[in-house]
Amino acid sequence: MHVVSGLCSCRYLEMLLEYLQEYTDRVKPLLDQNELYGKILAEFEKKWESGMFPGWPKETSSALTHAGAHLDLSAFSSWEVSLSRSRLLTV
Repeated sequence: MHVVSGLCSCRYLEMLLEYLQEYTDRVKPLLDQNELYGKILAEFEKKWESGMFPGWPKETSSALTHAGAHLDLSAFSSWEVSLSRSRLLTV
């Protein structure tokens, strides 16, 4: 049940992002969205790496660090999610 809920949430966010991009295209057609998103992403990565992103402090002591548990993330090449319009159409 949680998987379906998570997939629905992800789909909703993808559709919301697409809508907001198209809305911005209509309202501000001369705005370079790639440049804007590049600046936003750079600022996010800087804050994330320094542990200063609001609401997501970097944990220095958690259950995983003390228990020796490992989280296998090898299936993922990066943290980024591709939200291109062509991908959205195939989902």
